[in-house]
Order: sequence, then structure tokens, then C-alpha cells
Amino acid sequence: MKLRRILAQSFVFLVSITPLHANSYWDGTDTTADADGGSGVWDFDTLNWKTAATGGNAVAWLGFQTAHFGGAAGTVTIDAGGVTASDLFFNTTGYTVQGGALGMGGGLITTAPGVETNLAA
Repeated sequence: MKLRRILAQSFVFLVSITPLHANSYWDGTDTTADADGGSGVWDFDTLNWKTAATGGNAVAWLGFQTAHFGGAAGTVTIDAGGVTASDLFFNTTGYTVQGGALGMGGGLITTAPGVETNLAA
């Protein structure tokens, strides 16, 4: 009985911290509560993503989220080790994504109407 309860609690914990295909909003090097975009390094260590476009918490990239790029355009440099995303969505013209490898987990790269971006990763 005790082992079953521990396993059930562990399962609930894992599911609650790793939502599949969650939305993350690029915040570059900005430190405000809003995802303001801009330039920065895309890696697994830097807290340059937000959990919401406005008023979100700063988080590091986990991989396989949907990456939203809005606010001020900038140059996003992927770490040499590369990153993986589920989908990319660009809401602002002028972003450049470059550097290390960008793995796409079978997802889409989408731009808002009239938005242009440069992918060189």
C-alpha cells in the first residue's frame, strides 16, 4: 500500500512540472514581468523565457515548448549545443534566429500575417 501511494504521488508530480507543448514567450535580456522580446542567447540555462506574454514568470527553456517571439525584434543566438522546440511563432517582423542547431519536434514555424523573420540555425 505504501509503495503504491509513493508511485502515484511521483506520477502526479512529474506530470505537473513538465507540460507537453507548453507556451513560452521570448524575453531576451529584459527583466520585467512581460515578455518584451529583443536579443539574447537561447539555451537551457538562462531565464529569458516567460510563462505568459504579460505578467509571466521567468523560466529557462526546457525543450519541446512552443516558442513565441513578439515585442521588440532582435537577434536570438542559439547556444552551440542547440535546442529543440515543438513550434515557433513569430508575431514581430525582424527577428533573426542563428547559431547552434534548432531541432523541430515535428512542429510548425508560423508567422503572423505580414511578419517576416530570418532563420539561420
